[in-house]
Amino acid sequence: GAPLPFDGVALPAAVTTDPTPAELSAAATGVTAASLAIADYGSVVLRAGEHGSEPISLFTDHHVAVLHEDDIVPDMESAFAWLGGTLRESRDSAIIATGPSATADMGALVQGAHGPKTVEVLVVA
Repeated sequence: GAPLPFDGVALPAAVTTDPTPAELSAAATGVTAASLAIADYGSVVLRAGEHGSEPISLFTDHHVAVLHEDDIVPDMESAFAWLGGTLRESRDSAIIATGPSATADMGALVQGAHGPKTVEVLVVA
């Protein structure tokens, strides 16, 4: 690291910070944690958190959401029961994402218009 004028103290050669807009624009893949998955819809719940991971899941062309198998609920009713209690206590927010973004506003279907073009979910046991 870079030396400082103190015995045994140095700064790291590089400091990692949150991704900048330019880094997000250049990134091919964003990986984030998912709080919950809804089996009936193939949806994942992405909570807004203190780490600011929302842009990572929205601005890259490919998003990989990672969650634990215990965080899969069968249906929307179960998801809302979990969301209601969890978000009411924390005052956080969340989105329910189902696949890549898509729009047909201009006629032809375009994927990735307002988010990732592809989405994968990695479930860990």
